[in-house]
Amino acid sequence: MDKGDLLFAILHVIAVLFFAWALMLTIPLHLIYTAVLRRGQKHEPETWRTHVRCPECKELVLNEARVCKHCGCKLIPQG
Repeated sequence: MDKGDLLFAILHVIAVLFFAWALMLTIPLHLIYTAVLRRGQKHEPETWRTHVRCPECKELVLNEARVCKHCGCKLIPQG
């Protein structure tokens, strides 16, 4: 949870406890903030240079991974 999410969580709690009508303001602001934040993040596409398939579950994992995040299979890092 980043600082922005924490701030909005606190604002939501305050709004629920004291000013229920304030939720009409805080919820849309939180959604806009989250949408803008995620648009600014660059997501690296999963390619054969950055990912490999797990031999057990066949899900994509990072080349440097030592354990598959999907099934827990032990891996040998390919980096």
